[in-house]
Amino acid sequence: MKNRRWTALAVCVLLLIQLYIPLGPFYATGSEGLTFVSNGDGSCTLADVGDCKDTVVVVPETSPAGESVVAIGRGAFRGCRNLTDVELPSGIKRIEAQAFYGCTSLTGIILPPELTELGEAAFENCTSLQDVLLPYGIKSVGKNCFKNCDSLAYLELPDSVTEMGQGVFYGCEALYGAVLPNGLLGIPAQTFAGCKSLESICLSASAEEIGDSAYSGCTSLQEIELPDKIKKIGGSAFAGCSALAKLTLPDTLQSLGAHAFVGCTSLAKLTLPGISEIPYGAFEGCTGLQELSLSEGTRTIASYAFGYCSSLQRISLPQSLTEISTGAFCADDRIVVVNFSGDHEVFAVTEDNGVLFYRLKYLAGDVNLNDVVDAEDLALLLSAIESVEVLDKLPFEPMDLNVDGRVDAEDIAMLLSIIEGSI
Repeated sequence: MKNRRWTALAVCVLLLIQLYIPLGPFYATGSEGLTFVSNGDGSCTLADVGDCKDTVVVVPETSPAGESVVAIGRGAFRGCRNLTDVELPSGIKRIEAQAFYGCTSLTGIILPPELTELGEAAFENCTSLQDVLLPYGIKSVGKNCFKNCDSLAYLELPDSVTEMGQGVFYGCEALYGAVLPNGLLGIPAQTFAGCKSLESICLSASAEEIGDSAYSGCTSLQEIELPDKIKKIGGSAFAGCSALAKLTLPDTLQSLGAHAFVGCTSLAKLTLPGISEIPYGAFEGCTGLQELSLSEGTRTIASYAFGYCSSLQRISLPQSLTEISTGAFCADDRIVVVNFSGDHEVFAVTEDNGVLFYRLKYLAGDVNLNDVVDAEDLALLLSAIESVEVLDKLPFEPMDLNVDGRVDAEDIAMLLSIIEGSI
């Protein structure tokens, strides 16, 4: 009788073990139909969801072959539009390119503690993704990793991240804030492009460069104060930041890219450090800009650098300035008061697509406007008399030396006298 009781008890224990403690490797609790590829070192990669149609997918610790699952392979979940949640094992170290691309119903994911790498476009077009927790220890975040994640509002990248690709948050329209790693030396191109809800930028004190179009189209960005080590701002970096009203650029800045701040229509007052060249279209279309001050060290203002800044009323130019290119300040006809090397001069800005910027206060005979009257000016004047086409391209006032409204032989005679020193 006693033996029977012990036998019955043993059977019950075995049944309980079978019910609550899985026999064999842990993969028995994972979703069915998943496909794994061996890495040849006792580990494997989840290569494909295979026949799995679950809305919630559990990735096991080990494959059916008993190998540890250490990576989610390229495109493994790509286009799984019904996937709402996924549970990853703690041993995952890599999530490869496009692993969850286009999983439009995925709302959140907790990334495992051993993860070190997020591949290119890993979560691109996950339009419902709201919550992502990145572990400390992750080192690399690939290009376009969270591109077009329209529902993502906030994300922190831990200080362990040392590599970040271009366009990580491109088109995340709901993103209002992001914390970037302290050791990041630059903001890659298009990092926050099209983030319409982004209200502020947070750069580490060690950052030296802002890439092309890094913040373009951030229409809620109102104020920018860049750290002291910034040396370069790329082309179109802040293009179309229409709410930007305050801009502080450090003295360490050495170069601006073309169209860096084009279309920043709320910017009213601007002081630029002494960078050598204000490039093509840098502040074009900043229609609210009223006051502009350029610092010593600036030598060239390129074409359309301040084109169509239709509210510009007062400009302060440095003594170091040597060239103002055609169209640098083109806009509707108006008179702009310019403080140039301590003297006040008046510049006229016209709609003409030829010479769009010329001085009304000029040196008679200085046809090429280089502040010297010499043989080069004589050659230009002769060409202007011989050709109406050339005449139309040159500033009229310096050529009309006798101020009679015509450019003719009398002006040539006067110019010769100036060159010879008889006048």
